[in-house]
Amino acid sequence: EIDPRFIDDIMSRLEKLLPIQPKDAELYLLIGQLYLRKNDYNKAGSYFAAGIKNARPHGTIALDIFLYLGYTYLLLNKPDKAYTNFQRVKELSKDINISYARIKEFTLNRNKIEEEKIRLKMKNSPNATMPILALAELLLQNGDYERIVQLLQFKSKNNTMELKRINLLGRALIADNKSEIAIKKLESYIPSNKNLSGLGQELCYTLAIAYEKCNKLEKAIGLLKRIASQDTNIKDVMKRIKRLYHNLAYQRLQRCIVLEDITHI
Repeated sequence: EIDPRFIDDIMSRLEKLLPIQPKDAELYLLIGQLYLRKNDYNKAGSYFAAGIKNARPHGTIALDIFLYLGYTYLLLNKPDKAYTNFQRVKELSKDINISYARIKEFTLNRNKIEEEKIRLKMKNSPNATMPILALAELLLQNGDYERIVQLLQFKSKNNTMELKRINLLGRALIADNKSEIAIKKLESYIPSNKNLSGLGQELCYTLAIAYEKCNKLEKAIGLLKRIASQDTNIKDVMKRIKRLYHNLAYQRLQRCIVLEDITHI
């Protein structure tokens, strides 16, 4: 891991090597990676693109450059170009699992850098809720559910921040197969008023998923219908309602069959 204080000096030294080694694909890759660390995505992309032109077509350096170029395009909000480069990664990798592993490793490294930035904000402003929630969201992407639970053991005095906190906590618990605990945490936060805010809808949706996981289908349907009564286009609410009604009907049919069997004993 390069100390951020030395990035500019290292970049300057590497760039001076380019006129001497203009066809060194790995050199372009290294410079691009450093620009990526500085969040200069356009510069990073231009170096990665130059590296591809000079890389051995089926070599490991080409694979790495396509990988980094794909993520650079993602960061530049160019998903089509990102997809094209990720396809090249999969084509170049003899083992597709290795290809996906490298993509995952890159994601984790990027998230680690973002986590460091968020922790710095938290250090500078210990009572600020936003950096904590941003870190929790990042940890959720990484599947680090235990750390999220530890991180969110507080209550915010700001109502909006508190609703965001409890919703994140619920999502983490559900993802960690602890839906019963999520239900206990979330239920008291569900708004009683008919009109739901955006955050109210998010909470209802999260709790509905927890109910579904615990086979409390009627309660899940009730919450999803509350959301649908205001907006049927939110997430996959209507699909979930239909599926849950189908599952509920099947369960009831099974109960009837069992009861009928019992009466004939």
